[in-house]
Amino acid sequence: MTSENGLNEALDEGRERPKEHIVGASKINTSRSMEVWHRLAKSRRHWTQLVERRLRRSALPALIWHDALLALATTPNGELTSTEMQRRLSIPQYRLWRLIECLVEGDHVVRRRGQARGKPTWVAITQRGRSLQERMAETYLATIEADIAGKLSEAEVAEFTKLLAQLLGQRTTSDELAPSSVARTVERTGFDESAG
Repeated sequence: MTSENGLNEALDEGRERPKEHIVGASKINTSRSMEVWHRLAKSRRHWTQLVERRLRRSALPALIWHDALLALATTPNGELTSTEMQRRLSIPQYRLWRLIECLVEGDHVVRRRGQARGKPTWVAITQRGRSLQERMAETYLATIEADIAGKLSEAEVAEFTKLLAQLLGQRTTSDELAPSSVARTVERTGFDESAG
């Protein structure tokens, strides 16, 4: 039986993985597809934590603030319903309400509640919110360019982007395969797990 740490160490060191890994009472097949899944999950955590650290060093708020403000900033009128925000950010409702409250307190967004019962609550980005999102994006993108895309050749970025799109069931265009496409993709979609 291999411990979880032993499994992670084997992955980190590039050693061959054991054929089966026992977690609790169930056996998980540690095939190549499980290895891909493990590496994707671990990579996402690693890069998200790296971006979070860089934001903190720059005295900026958590990455989820950027993702929320970007979601609002990229709409034609700069506003979304709270339901639309929750769907775009993929976070629980209680966490969304706390986030909106913090953004309202900082004057980064304004909240407009529907007049009648059952009407949606609208959230709109302010100029101060746009400014914060832009400052955060500078740190965010600099980290991506230096620590992710900067470590790959143009061909590797193109291949990586193509493989990720394939996994997501999406098509890639030649523009998406450009060297800075990783940064643009992340800016568009954000790392929604930063809120944990």
